[in-house]
Amino acid sequence: MVQNISGSNGGEELVSIMTDQDGAMRSAIAQIFPNTNHRNCVFHIKYKAELKYGRCLDKEDRREDLHDIIDNSLTKEEFETLWQHMIRKHEIQHIKYLQYIYETRDRWAPVWFKQEFYPFINTTSRSERTNSRYKRNVGPQYSITSFLKEYERIQDTIYDNKAQADHETNIKKRSKLWSNYCIEQQAQAYNLKIFKKFQWQLR
Repeated sequence: MVQNISGSNGGEELVSIMTDQDGAMRSAIAQIFPNTNHRNCVFHIKYKAELKYGRCLDKEDRREDLHDIIDNSLTKEEFETLWQHMIRKHEIQHIKYLQYIYETRDRWAPVWFKQEFYPFINTTSRSERTNSRYKRNVGPQYSITSFLKEYERIQDTIYDNKAQADHETNIKKRSKLWSNYCIEQQAQAYNLKIFKKFQWQLR
C-alpha cells in the first residue's frame, strides 16, 4: 500500500509517501523519488507485533509500555532511552521482531517525522483497524451469506458500543474543562469517552 500524502502538479516530486515494510518498494521509491520523505506505516508495525507476539505482549503492562513509547515520545533520545528500559524491565531481549523494528526506528517511529508533512495518518489507521477486524472474524471459506451475517454482527457491536457511550454521557456529569480554550468547549459535543481522549491530547 502506498499512501500519497502530499504531491503537486506539473511533474514535481511527491513530498511524502507512506508504505508498509516491503523492501522492494522501499528500493524502488528511493530510485524514483530520491528526495521524497518515505516512512513505514506505524499501524502495520504494531499489527505485526500483535500478530507475532500478542500472547507475550499480554503479560504485565508490556503492550501499554510499547504503545506509550511509540505514540508519546517527544524526542528521539526519549524514545531510545524508554525503549531500552522497556526491554530490560520486561526481559524481552529474545523477541527478534522488536530488535528489528528498533533498528529501523527511523523509518516508522512518529518522533522521527515530527517535521514532515503526514496528515490523515489516524484516518488511515482507522480503516486498517477495520480491515483487520473483519479479517480476524471472516475467512476465505465463508460464503457470501455468512460474510454478510458476520458484517452485520460486527456493525451491530460497533453501534451498540456507541449507543452505550452516548447513554453514559447523558446520565453522567460533564467533565470539568481543563482550559479556557474555545476548542475544548466545542469538544464537549462529543460523548464523554471521546471528550476525555480529546482532553488528554490537549494536555
